[in-house]
Amino acid sequence: MTLGEQIVDKYGDHAEDVLLADGFEGAFVGLAEIHSLPPRACYDRDKCIKILFHQFVGAYKEEHGDGAFMQPTSLLKEGEATSDEKIDQIWDEAVEYFEFNVAGAYVGEATPTFLTIMPDTEWHESFQSGY
Repeated sequence: MTLGEQIVDKYGDHAEDVLLADGFEGAFVGLAEIHSLPPRACYDRDKCIKILFHQFVGAYKEEHGDGAFMQPTSLLKEGEATSDEKIDQIWDEAVEYFEFNVAGAYVGEATPTFLTIMPDTEWHESFQSGY
């Protein structure tokens, strides 16, 4: 069963027109609803970026070989990025791609939303301990 079919099965016919972000099924968290607007697919922003990052790393390995990230610093050519630097560059590319091409794509009222999940903090812990 596809994600779209699962959404309609779980949320009913009012979710038939939900627009899904292709390739981000693993980051789907549910539907976001605002009064008088159609429900929107809601995704975990960080998981979306991680999905893109893994795709970009895979493409880099395909182009440069599986050992591309294991080359000792002493064997690098002048100006060539170390493994850590290349990983950081690929992460930055994934973030930029996500911000511009995914989160920045408006396709109407049913455009998916992207949730930034806040890490546990002191205020969160103190709030919960009061109940």
